[in-house]
Formats: sequence, C-alpha cells, structure tokens
Amino acid sequence: MSSGSFGKRWSCPLDGTVYAQPLYVAIFPSTAASHNVLYVVTMHDTVYAFDADSPACAILWTRSFISPSAGSGISTSRTSPAAPTRRVSMASPVRQ
Repeated sequence: MSSGSFGKRWSCPLDGTVYAQPLYVAIFPSTAASHNVLYVVTMHDTVYAFDADSPACAILWTRSFISPSAGSGISTSRTSPAAPTRRVSMASPVRQ
C-alpha cells in the first residue's frame, strides 16, 4: 500500500447529508452475483447499497425509512398509536 492508493475515488448523488462512516462489506453474495458493497445512510433516513467497485454509482438497492402515513421517519410496523406525528430523523435527539 502507498499513500497514492487512499483518497476519494468518486462521489454519488444522495437524498441527504451523510454524517456516519459508510460500511464496506467485501464479496457480499446476492441472488444475481457477488459484489463488494458500500452501505450509506443519509439524514433523510434512506439506506443505500452501492456496488463498491463501480465508479458509475451503481445502486444495488435503496430503502427509505420515512413513513408518510405515520408522519415520521419511523416505519409503520414500529409505530404505536401514541407515536408523535412529527418527522423524526435517525439522528434526532430524543425528547420527551
């Protein structure tokens, strides 16, 4: 390894800001083929899985955890009737 092999290789458009470290998984098996996968989560509660070897920003899948019917960033399967109606980000502070 040399210092020339580290650094920004490319960037991809996302729906929000990323404050956490992306997660890299080497040779993740999928139904179609194995991929090196880069998982990224945005402040808009969206999870992206990118092909880590593709500078073309190949998205393997994406999932939003915003539930408009619940009015929050919490999925409807985990929302109780007493849940607040405001949007809650995964990084929002908890307030009582």
